[in-house]
Order: sequence, then structure tokens, then C-alpha cells
Amino acid sequence: MLKECNSPSFDALTCHLAVVCVRYTDVPGGWLLGIISVMIVRLPGGLVVYFVINSLLKLSFSKEFLSSGTSAALMVRCARYAVVSFVDFGVYPMLFRLENHTAK
Repeated sequence: MLKECNSPSFDALTCHLAVVCVRYTDVPGGWLLGIISVMIVRLPGGLVVYFVINSLLKLSFSKEFLSSGTSAALMVRCARYAVVSFVDFGVYPMLFRLENHTAK
């Protein structure tokens, strides 16, 4: 179970948490190169998802309503940002986890 923690800086508990909870794996080609390449792919994709979903949810309501200061407009904006945040921070990263499982 602890086969992926070969670093001397990991103690047994940290290694167990890294493998079981975080699902730590070594990145081929070095950790810095791996992190940068993942960020290059994920960041623009996340921005595209944000703008597309935000624009689609805005289409349902008129600009006058959304810019008004009523409590209904505030609730609609809050709900819109909640949906966008959930998809961008919750669902979108799962696509990369599924990609890692299918690539193996």
C-alpha cells in the first residue's frame, strides 16, 4: 500500500495519508514539469467552463433584471454563481481524474 512513497521525507502516517486520501503518485519527468503541464491544460479549460456556464445562465434573465437591486435579482445571481462554482471547482476537476484512470 505504501509502495509509492519512496521519499525519505515521508514518515509512515504521512505516506499512508498521501496514498490513501490524496492519491499521491509520482509525476513522470519531474514534479515541477508535471505540475506546470497540468496547470497549462487545466487553467484555460476552467476559465472556458466558467465563462460558458455563466453566459448560458445569464441568458435566462434580462439585463435590466440582473442589474436591478431587488432581492430576487440578488438570489438569482447567488444561485448562478453557486452553480458555476460547483461545476468549476467540483465537477471539472473530476474530468482529469477520469482521464488519469483511462490513461493507465
